[in-house]
Amino acid sequence: MKKPISKDFKIMLLSVLRKGHMTANDRSNIETYLKIYFDGYTPPELPPLTSEELAELIIIEGLGIDAVVADYERIKAEQTN
Repeated sequence: MKKPISKDFKIMLLSVLRKGHMTANDRSNIETYLKIYFDGYTPPELPPLTSEELAELIIIEGLGIDAVVADYERIKAEQTN
């Protein structure tokens, strides 16, 4: 029986094609999906980040809150389509 490929994985691959390059994060996500799909790998459950941890990540990545909000809204809009 053939397993269907998830919509999220298709979107991930299309975004890589649209950008014309693959980041290390893209590669890691694709490799993880393939391990889940073919090998039955189950990623570990991670606890949700606290607001302090999120703020630290934003500072480390050099993002402003406006950029984070814009990305969040874009991702939510893509998920509803």
